[in-house]
Amino acid sequence: MSQSGSFRKDIGDGLKSFPSTLKFITKNKMWRYFLIPAFVGFFWFGFVLFLAIKYVDDIVFWLSSFVGYNDWTFWGAEKLEGFFNIFIGIILSVSVALLFFLSFKYVLLIVLSPFLAWISEKTEHIITGTTYDFHWGQFWKDVGRGVLMNFRNMSMEIPITLLLFALGFVPVIGFAAPFLIFIVSAYFVGFGMIDYFHERKRMGIRESASVIKKQKGLAFAFGAGFNLMMFVPILGTMIAPLYTIIATTKTVVEREQRFKKLEE
Repeated sequence: MSQSGSFRKDIGDGLKSFPSTLKFITKNKMWRYFLIPAFVGFFWFGFVLFLAIKYVDDIVFWLSSFVGYNDWTFWGAEKLEGFFNIFIGIILSVSVALLFFLSFKYVLLIVLSPFLAWISEKTEHIITGTTYDFHWGQFWKDVGRGVLMNFRNMSMEIPITLLLFALGFVPVIGFAAPFLIFIVSAYFVGFGMIDYFHERKRMGIRESASVIKKQKGLAFAFGAGFNLMMFVPILGTMIAPLYTIIATTKTVVEREQRFKKLEE
């Protein structure tokens, strides 16, 4: 089941799926399912925001004491101290935003893994009529596999992201860091979304990863759509996860149907 196309075409197919998914969700009355990830998203956002508000001033004070610039007495030291406080505050704000984005993504993919798998299966059923027999034993195996896959992606993405974040402080080339972080994040989100379909086809993790590597454009496009929706305050956390899993499943299933017709 290769289904690999050109990188550019895969990106185009993935991005084009998002507008058509709006009509698909409305037609099949799927908006009610968005309440569950919305609740999880609001809870996690509130938790991270609480930590940021509670501890950011303490962290700034600790850093200023550690560096010692709050004890400087030379002319202009007060203005320089103010500059450092603002600079550290900005860095911490960006770090908190990055922490929220990474943690929120994997909290959803791990905690909501069974629910997202069910939504993906339901989407496929609407398109093809395919049904899958339910067994509790297989269900828990699938949940464990989904968690393992997401931990695998997280263990790969976070070190790369931290490295790129550090790169952002390097003059000249640092401007590219945010774009590279976006690309890496998008790829791993899309990777996880496509894997729900592969999971139902009983692909192993290695086989799934091998297939997705041939469809990097699709993975990036789905993840990019997710990331862009996440930039919309509040609303993004409510709709991004389910909207993306529906768009992903819809596109992958329709592509599989087209490839089967070509093979006949």
